Order: sequence, then C-alpha cells, then structure tokens
Amino acid sequence: MPFYVFVLASMIFKVGFQEWRQHNDEMGYIDLGDVIIIGILATTRLVAGVDPVEFYGFRLADLRSCPWGAMAGIWAAAFALNRVVRARVPRELLPDGIFQLLGRYGLSMVATAGIPFVATQTLWEELLFRGVIFNSCISLLGVTGETMASCITIGFRDARFAAAAFASSAMFGLAHFLPLYIITSGRITPGKGRPGYAAVPGGPGKSCRDLSLARAYAFVMPCVYGLIFIELNARSGSLMPGWVMHFGLNYASLIWNRVWLGGHDLWMKATLNSRA
Repeated sequence: MPFYVFVLASMIFKVGFQEWRQHNDEMGYIDLGDVIIIGILATTRLVAGVDPVEFYGFRLADLRSCPWGAMAGIWAAAFALNRVVRARVPRELLPDGIFQLLGRYGLSMVATAGIPFVATQTLWEELLFRGVIFNSCISLLGVTGETMASCITIGFRDARFAAAAFASSAMFGLAHFLPLYIITSGRITPGKGRPGYAAVPGGPGKSCRDLSLARAYAFVMPCVYGLIFIELNARSGSLMPGWVMHFGLNYASLIWNRVWLGGHDLWMKATLNSRA
C-alpha cells in the first residue's frame, strides 16, 4: 500500500505542476513514464496473477534487505565519476530532461518537485529494463519463478542470468545513446516544445572529441549502471536497491546541477535555448 500511495501522490503532484505551468503560459509536456508505470503494473497483475508490489519487491520490508553499505560506496563512486565526465563534456551534449524542466525555478522548488519527478522517472526505467525486459530475457532462457525474487536471486553465477543481465543492460544503454546520437547527427531539428541543441559542438572547426566522449558515456555508463543495479537487486531479491540507487544518483545530479549552474550563462544555454 505505501508504494501505491507514493506513486499515486507523485503522479497527482506532476499533474498539478503541469496545470500550474500552463496557467503561467509555459510549455506543457506529456509524461509517458506514468503511462508506462500504470501499464506495467496492471499487466503484471493480470498476467502473473500476483500483486506487482510483491512480484517486483517494492514492500517496505524489502528496504531492510538492501545492501546499504555496498550501495553507499557505489553511489559515491558513480556520482563522482558522473561529475568528472560532465565537467569535460559541454552540457548541451548531455542534457538532463528533468533539469531542463525544473532548473529555472528556485532551489527549494527544484528540491521538492524533483522528488516525484525523479522517483517516477527512475521507477518506470527500473520496471521496464530491470523488471519487464530482464525478466523476459531470463524467462526466454529457461529461468522461471512466481516472483522476480525467485528469479534474480540466482545471481551472475548462472550463465543464463548473466546473459539476460547483459542483454537488458545493453538495451538500457541504447535507450540513452540513440536519442543523443540521432540529435547530434543532425537528423532532428530542434523546434518549439522540444529541448534545444542548437549549440551542439561538432560542427566545422570544432573538435569531435567532446561529441565522441558524450556518445560513449551515454551508452557505456547506463550499461554499467544496469549491471550494477541487477547485482544489487540479486543480493536483496527485489528491484528496490536498483530503484533507490537510480533515484539517488539522478536526484543528487539534479540538485547539483541546480546549485552549480543556477547563476551561470551555461544554465541558460543548456536549458532555455528551446525557448529562444
């Protein structure tokens, strides 16, 4: 029940935020992530015949089984690496969708609104990639169970588990890589209502090293994160560790970006060029 209350409250908050933005003559948006969450939870209930909270491991009790020590160390290392890479790459090449949406507001607004936005964004990604896709892969490879826990606890020692983990993580990486690749290849022209990339480096007279680094980062890091999240999930027998880690990384990055870029021209360039 707490899981459903939190998710529903987050969705209601975002609807209210959308109405508030439109009341202030700002651009609206369509949050397909909420549709994905509802679709996956409903389908799981119908197909698996069990409560999705039990199936995926989103009970409060699952928090106690999280490997918190390992999660803290991995979070610190991943966050530091993320900051190093993003310091090297122009922000136009690695935009943050939620930052583009919320970054223009004050820190308190970003910190508050960021919780439901980041929570639902990371939830649908975990449900889709570490839930549906990963579970489908291990089922196709002959590993079955009544819940996710009965499947994922076998860990990487099983070759079928490892193959499913690498396949789902590669798809997670491609989901981050392909949009950036298409946009930076000039196949999409920014327009009103879409994030702008007018200042993307890589044109004549500009080194392509930043672009290559951004593309590599956009694929490799999500792949690595995907494998780490799956390993953490396997230790606890639920998707809770991956969701907590994913949320922690994205939310900390959102706050960092707002604090660091809040008073810089780079923030305007990275966030508002679609409004020019």
